[in-house]
Formats: sequence, C-alpha cells, structure tokens
Amino acid sequence: MVDEDLVAAIEEAALAPENWPRVLERLAAIVGSDAAAVTARGPAGLTGTIASPSYADAHAAYLARGRTWQNVRPQRALAAGYAGFLTDLEICTPEELEADPIYREFLKPFGFGWTAGTAVPVPSGDIIIFDLARRASDGPFDRAAMERLDPYRPYLARAALLASRQGLERARATTDAMALIGLPAAVLAAGGRVLSVNTPFEQLEPRVVARAMGLVGLADPQAEELLRKAVAAVEQASSPVPRSVPMAATEEGPAIIAHLVPLRRSARDIFAGGQIVMLVTEVVAPGVPETALLTGLFDLTPAESRLARAVAAGITLPDIAAAGGTSIGTLRTQLKSVMAKTGTRRQVDLVRLLLGAAPPSRLH
Repeated sequence: MVDEDLVAAIEEAALAPENWPRVLERLAAIVGSDAAAVTARGPAGLTGTIASPSYADAHAAYLARGRTWQNVRPQRALAAGYAGFLTDLEICTPEELEADPIYREFLKPFGFGWTAGTAVPVPSGDIIIFDLARRASDGPFDRAAMERLDPYRPYLARAALLASRQGLERARATTDAMALIGLPAAVLAAGGRVLSVNTPFEQLEPRVVARAMGLVGLADPQAEELLRKAVAAVEQASSPVPRSVPMAATEEGPAIIAHLVPLRRSARDIFAGGQIVMLVTEVVAPGVPETALLTGLFDLTPAESRLARAVAAGITLPDIAAAGGTSIGTLRTQLKSVMAKTGTRRQVDLVRLLLGAAPPSRLH
C-alpha cells in the first residue's frame, strides 16, 4: 500500500525540484528516519545533492571536503541486483562502516550513525542515490523498514530518469543557443565530462576534443594541464568565477582561449550534473590586449599584465627594466609566471598567443 499523495508529490518533484526536500522528509518519516537526501554521483565523483533540512549541514560538509572520496555502497547496491532499498549493514560489514571516512568524517560528527538507500542509473551516466540516515542512538535500519520504502522505489526511479533527461535537454539547449551566435560551446559535468557539444565545438578537432560522456581535452599538453586545473578550481570554489585557458597558435589554426563559465548551482543541476559551460574563442584580432583583459582572462597580477603587454608590443626586457625601474631578475620571474599562467613555453609563443598570430610557416 502506498500513499497516493506522496506518489503525486514525487512525480511533481521530477518537474519542480524545489519540492524534493519536502518529499525526502516524508520518505524519512515512513521508516522513522531523521534525514534523507537525493545525490548524483558520476565517474569523477559526487556532482550534487538535495537534502532534507536536518541533513543539509552534513551534506554541505561532504560537498566541500569529501566529494571525491569513494563510496562503495551505491555500486554494491547495484551489483546486488535488488530493485529496492538496502540497509548499510546489508552491503557492508560493521568493520567497513567503522573505517569508512564518509561515516567517520561526515555522518558521525553530525550525529548520524546508520544509513539506507537505493541507487538508480540514469542516461547522463550518473547514478542517482536516494539515501536516509538515522541517529546513532536509534540503531540501524532493518529489513521491515526497507519493505515499507520499496513500493515507492519505482516512482523515485522514474522521477530521477525524467529529471535527468530534462537536464540533458537543458544542456543541449544551451549549446544549441551558443551555436546560433557562432560560439563553439560544451556543457561539462564534474571533472570536465561532456554532457553536450554543438557543431562549432566539434569542428575544433583535433585541437579541442570532446566526446559525449567522455572528458573534454586540449591537444597541447601544457594547455591541457591548465584546463584540468581550471575545471577543478571552478568546481571546488564556494563562489565559482569564470576561468580562461589559452592555447597558442599551431599549424591547425590560430590561438584560442577556452572560457569556463560556472552554471548556477540549483536543485536541477544534480540530475544531469551540468556545472560548467565551456566557450571557445579564437584570438585573431591584431594589436596588444588591454591590461584589464589580460588580468581577467589569465589571472595575471597588474604587474604581470603590464609586462605581458610590453612583451607583446616587442619591447625588450632591458628596455622594460630601464623604463620601470625594475630589475631584470624580477622581470624574468614575472615573465616565467606569465608563461605558466598562459600555458606557453617560449616568449615567442606568448607573443603569438597575445597577438593571435599564426606560426611563421603560415605567414609565408
């Protein structure tokens, strides 16, 4: 026997994710649980979560510090082949739970000691996990409690599938909209995993590579390293800001800059995992870029920006030192930092990047 009103609320939450906290509270009440959450986990780790109010602080701590830690319970639940809810003691030993950093660092400090849940694979490649928690003093969940939850599992699974498909459609709509104005764009999930790309983005191959459900990549190894760091920085920041990653000109084309724009964190995000829109622009305009542009694109300090502009304008380090009263050694240290931030190895590559110039072999 199911509560038809709760079933209706689950179906509504698939379309209006702001309703999930209330649905989760009602699920928890069925089994005398203190808290509940719905979480998305992808190949690169946890991508997002919606928690009932009593669970919110623990999940916020987990998102901030433990999102890449391995959680064996969802995979074990799927491997068990049981399309229903399982208790933590049905898939882990007491010794494993005692050693589990998720229990030790996040659940127990907030007063929780026991969990139960069910895992649902979705088309985005994520696993949607519905989990419940009890206070340590209340004792573990039992099989009878799980059997009271099992009738709701089909409705929860369909809601997760629907929400995931909507998330993927939003990702496609975003990249399609960028294509209309000629911008190569991709929507990325955790770790740089690709959810959607548009045709202009695909045409950047082989310099930029993006495969559905694979990782976005840059052909230049140094630019690729900068991209991985930039994706991680956007994901880990409590208030993420846009980042830009440069790649110097090659035989295949002019210099390009990949801009990583964070998506707004909302309840909808967890179902497809979209976290970043990656936009790519070619650097083809002649002339030395403005200091403010250099600072914004490459996180250069004001001094580094001034040095980069001077180098791009063809001024030598001795002349820059003489004009600004700065030692050659200081300028070389600053230049090394500029090249590291812009992903260039040689001063000539830095100039080509800043001016958008093609390599010499293409200029003849």
